Amino acid sequence: MSWFQSTGLNAALGSLTESVQKATETVQQAIPAEHKDFLAKLTLNTEEMINERQNFREEARRKEEAKNRLGQLLPWETRDAEREILVEECKEAILELSKHDETFFGPYDMPMLNVQLEDDEEDDGGIVEGEEE
Repeated sequence: MSWFQSTGLNAALGSLTESVQKATETVQQAIPAEHKDFLAKLTLNTEEMINERQNFREEARRKEEAKNRLGQLLPWETRDAEREILVEECKEAILELSKHDETFFGPYDMPMLNVQLEDDEEDDGGIVEGEEE
């Protein structure tokens, strides 16, 4: 069922659509051939740009499909047959992490990034390197 119950309104919309289509055709026919290329460039509708947009859409679709495929795997699962033997071991190791509260609460020591926690200084009795007692 149409949202517009009025046949007069539907008829008016139909005639308006036809008028716009006719006007579009008239304008397109009025433009000289040498200006059509310029107009296509101006509106980014050259063959090159249309193909480029199509390539972007296809690449985005491929990335989305890959993301969705990988999102369906659990962290320890794999599609690589050679690594299938490691799945159970990885599963146990990952699930073992959840048994320790330290896994979920920080801050964490990061020695490779030279991050030192305040607790480290307190363990030394508050003495900072280079200071005399």
